[in-house]
Amino acid sequence: GTINEILRVVKQETGFDAVGIRLREGQDYPYFAQEGFSEEFVRRENHLCSRGRDGRLLCDADGHPLLEGTCGLVLSGRTDPAHPLFTPGGSYWCNDTALLRELPPGQEFRRQPCHRCIKEGYKSVALIPIRMGDEIVGLLQLNDHHPDRFNADSLRFFEGIGTSIGVALAQRQDAEALRASEAEFRQSFDLSPVGTVMVGVDRRMIRCNPAFCRMLGYAEEELRDKDFLEITHPDDLETARQKMRTLLAGEVDRAQFQKRYVNKDGRVVWAEVTTRRVLDNGAPWHLLTIIQDITQRKLAEEALTNAEEKFRKAFNASPEPMAIRNVPEGRFVEVNDALLRATGRRREEVHGKTVTEMGFWTTPEDLSRMTAILERDGKVRDFETDLEWSSGKVNHVLISAERIELSGEPYLLLVGRDITERGRMEQALEDSQRRYQDFISQSVDAVWRIEFEPPLAVDQPEEEFLASLLRRGRLAETNDAGALFFGFASAAGVIGKSLNDLTRESDQGRLASYRSMVQGGFRPRTIAFQTAGPDGKPRYLLRTEVPMVQEGRLVRVWGMT
Repeated sequence: GTINEILRVVKQETGFDAVGIRLREGQDYPYFAQEGFSEEFVRRENHLCSRGRDGRLLCDADGHPLLEGTCGLVLSGRTDPAHPLFTPGGSYWCNDTALLRELPPGQEFRRQPCHRCIKEGYKSVALIPIRMGDEIVGLLQLNDHHPDRFNADSLRFFEGIGTSIGVALAQRQDAEALRASEAEFRQSFDLSPVGTVMVGVDRRMIRCNPAFCRMLGYAEEELRDKDFLEITHPDDLETARQKMRTLLAGEVDRAQFQKRYVNKDGRVVWAEVTTRRVLDNGAPWHLLTIIQDITQRKLAEEALTNAEEKFRKAFNASPEPMAIRNVPEGRFVEVNDALLRATGRRREEVHGKTVTEMGFWTTPEDLSRMTAILERDGKVRDFETDLEWSSGKVNHVLISAERIELSGEPYLLLVGRDITERGRMEQALEDSQRRYQDFISQSVDAVWRIEFEPPLAVDQPEEEFLASLLRRGRLAETNDAGALFFGFASAAGVIGKSLNDLTRESDQGRLASYRSMVQGGFRPRTIAFQTAGPDGKPRYLLRTEVPMVQEGRLVRVWGMT
């Protein structure tokens, strides 16, 4: 990886006999990588934690483990900058280790020194702390058998290398956290039992889960990048447009409504849609939409207008729990099989009872509110409440009710739908999405996504491809840290700009990095390159990028800088 490559270059360019990097692992700091040290040296020096005779870890008054030797002193951050063997940056250096054996007892600055470097014949030794922020997480060790290999200038140079290693470690840690966060969201999204879709602000579907694809009979590849209005029933187009306008304008954060989709085979699919806008730095990024197939429920509701015989057939065949109560007593005179399955009751246990006697309602105030709506409007649509359908189990339910006549007598028809699981999955998706967004917005590194519209054929000649990449590539997503790289104060000011807008002709380092993506076969990679910042000063950047190529065309590139 990057750290091993840095170590290899340091040894090759400096000619030191042995170099190594220690990194924190638990409470100890074993060697993460080394070149030139003997197996015996690494075996004896690999662990720094002090232990008592009983093998237990020894700690100081603050609970920190006691670390042995000069390495332990540097890693603990307790060096004395006034001492000639230490620098203000916390590094240790010595050009003749034999002198350390002659230190008087009162001048010994290490805990339990073992003089292993002296025994192995190393004259010059330097220990450089590696920091992530203000925290020491490891050290860079440089050993040579010759004396006088270091001076103050070279120590400052190696401390700069230690800083670079710390930056590389932080970027690797951030990249791993980003991959884990995205994987968690993708799993929640893909495993949702109800249809779930991410829709861009341009109405095009970015991602569809398997449940939604099954609902409409399409493969995901057929739906991706398709305008969602193309699969919306013609009579519901204006409703869909209006809901999206209010969401994107910020008039509401969440909308719930019913609409019809058109299946691939032409069938109409009724759905209950819950959609909310997802923001990125205060601006709409996309809509996260939950789609529940309610075709069967709609068929049952429409059957109420048919003859009693047809009504009863639909009533009994409905997969949704349904019941008929008399008026005004409110006693159950009929329930369908779906309600009996949902409640775990027998038909004779329910017939003739009221809802109060059955103990279904957990919140009497909700029952009073729904009754008031019925008396005022004669019907209720999607009244949301909690019901205890079976003993000890509370379900989150949507209830619809309407007054009907059977054989000339007034009754109340009730239809219930259990949305407990949908609520849990919706919350899980929202939590996962929020964590993903929080990570991007709070990252100190630039996190970005470039989209190509239309996608670029990857088999073009190199210079033609580079020109197309600069012209068609647009920065579709980034955080404030990414905006600063291009001289903008916030992400809102840079999102939507083309690579042509953001790349100067004189910026040969950045142009070469784009060209090398072609030469590298569009594989995921981490590269280092030199560019110029907005102030014109040179900058050295480390960029991790993941190109997405589909059917021979570059669609987008994700990355972190």
